Amino acid sequence: MATLCLHYDDRYTFEDDILEIQNSTGEPVLWQTDISSRCTAVGIGTAAVTLKNGKRYQVTVTPADLSVALILGQSNAEGSSTDQPEVFHRNRKQSVANEEGQVYSTYAWSTKGHALYCAGIETDSALTVDSASDFVAKSLTSSQSRSGKELEYPLNSLSVGQKGKTGFDSGLAWQWHQQTGEKIWVVNCAEGSSAIESWLPGERNFEECRAIVRNVCQTLDGEVAAGHYQIRHILYFWLQGESNAETPEAEYKEKFRKMHNTLTAVLAQQGYTLDYGGIIMVRTFVRTNDARDIADNGPRLAQKAVAAEPKGDFATVHMACAVNDLWVSPEGVAQYWETKYPNSQYPFSCSAESYRNPTTIEEVHNRVHYNQPGYNEIGMVCAHSAWKQLFGNQELYSVKKHSRKWTLVGGILASIGLLGIIASMILPQTPAMQIAGMGVCGIITVLGICLNLVGEIQLRKHR
Repeated sequence: MATLCLHYDDRYTFEDDILEIQNSTGEPVLWQTDISSRCTAVGIGTAAVTLKNGKRYQVTVTPADLSVALILGQSNAEGSSTDQPEVFHRNRKQSVANEEGQVYSTYAWSTKGHALYCAGIETDSALTVDSASDFVAKSLTSSQSRSGKELEYPLNSLSVGQKGKTGFDSGLAWQWHQQTGEKIWVVNCAEGSSAIESWLPGERNFEECRAIVRNVCQTLDGEVAAGHYQIRHILYFWLQGESNAETPEAEYKEKFRKMHNTLTAVLAQQGYTLDYGGIIMVRTFVRTNDARDIADNGPRLAQKAVAAEPKGDFATVHMACAVNDLWVSPEGVAQYWETKYPNSQYPFSCSAESYRNPTTIEEVHNRVHYNQPGYNEIGMVCAHSAWKQLFGNQELYSVKKHSRKWTLVGGILASIGLLGIIASMILPQTPAMQIAGMGVCGIITVLGICLNLVGEIQLRKHR
């Protein structure tokens, strides 16, 4: 019998149609999808799968590693592009398509117009403190919100075959999963035109964000209690400042400090630690689409100062993305894309419409907002920057990666050993064979437990 290891909510396609799934517990571990050769990991435990060609698999499903990324700020954080239907529909179709079951997405839109422009949703709803539970799923595999309503924006909106969303959400999710192997839940509660003053405690945008975060944490609590996920990292990404173009550097910096510290405290009150705050360099909002657009003003200087101060209040805040400063000339745009993606060879697929390397500024940034090729890059650069900062270096990343493998292999060996002991006790055989079988299985069980413990100790050590 072949062995296969999956994480919770993984999808797997076998080489032939599934004939039978036998779950080891009363609760389902695997569920056959509408594709006859494909299954979804819907529980924790083991299951035996028999294919029509006679091949059998022993499948073990373990908890999945999950990180959460909050997206905060104004319209370029929310994902706005334009109110022209042909443009915003194209941008949404060009968002990065993610693997089903690896990426979850929540979008709490500020106005019904933004819901249409960013996600293609026609609705009369909008985020308020009281309606926050309408936007957050009650579990990461549910189509219902915490309030009991059907989610208007499904959790799998950034996955292959779905509608997609404008903004850097999808690129961020794709790159994070590629680099860490973790699943990620991207939660966007940014609002277009919002000034930093509205992101201070007691003001509307921050209080709406607080309500979203509390609901997110409650869903995480339930998933962890069910044994479905292990929470690895909590991150946020901040893109804001156009509405504060005239705000002095010192004033902006102190307001950002207050927002950051309070958000950190809100997460701590829910039992979670903020691991990373990422700043995306803002433009000056002069709408020239040239070098004047990146002339330093108060918000830009403050953001650079915050990112350069890796201690005290700003110990977890870093510059996540500044490559967008390169896109203020046709030469800068063309050089960036052709260097990174020679001959338009992209490692990802788009939701519904692919694109070739941009060669003009307007293809990337339309004076006020980014177009999807720019958004995709911002998201991927953010994820890569956060990965480098959190994992420090390849050696530490390797330690964590191998520690998780030890934990997974240990759990599998322990399960196999225990099943062997039970089988030795039940199956008819001579006393000598029974003792020998139980002895061997006991050794396998102990080895599995030891590997699992070593892996967990290393993971805790390097968190």
